[in-house]
Amino acid sequence: LFLPFSSEHLISTSLANGYLLRPYSSEDQDGVVTLMHRAGFMEWDKEYLKRSLYLCVPKGFFVIVHVETGKIVAMMMARHMSDGAHPMGGRIDWLAVDPSHTGKGLGRCVAAAATNRLVEIGYPHIYVTTDDHRPAAIKVFLNIGYVPDLSRPGMRNRWDDICRRLKWTFQPD
Repeated sequence: LFLPFSSEHLISTSLANGYLLRPYSSEDQDGVVTLMHRAGFMEWDKEYLKRSLYLCVPKGFFVIVHVETGKIVAMMMARHMSDGAHPMGGRIDWLAVDPSHTGKGLGRCVAAAATNRLVEIGYPHIYVTTDDHRPAAIKVFLNIGYVPDLSRPGMRNRWDDICRRLKWTFQPD
């Protein structure tokens, strides 16, 4: 599902104590692959990471580190992903949070950082895609201002169902 976004302001990236938001570095490869496995993305390995970095905008890959352990516990990328539906599109991609660190706003923080990066470098259209079976991710995106794209066939019913499962009021207008 598509969640388009348009903003002229930056989103707060406040973070819980004990965590550090920073840009990805090549030394983070093993930590990112480990995080992705813990988050359920078993297809990730160093080669998959390398391919994913290809469309990442400069300084557009963010990780959150748990200071006490030094482990990467959340990540998200800002990527150049233009297509017919999203001309000059910037897309935030690959939200992952370590299951043992959920409920601390880490997903919101990295999603905001990736969105802010695309705003900063001037993308006129910013969007995200995700799967219906990722309610935590959907909540993050809705909470930072993304709105459902209801223009495609079947989207109103799909979003009505998603909102019902999230216990949110579906307000298509």
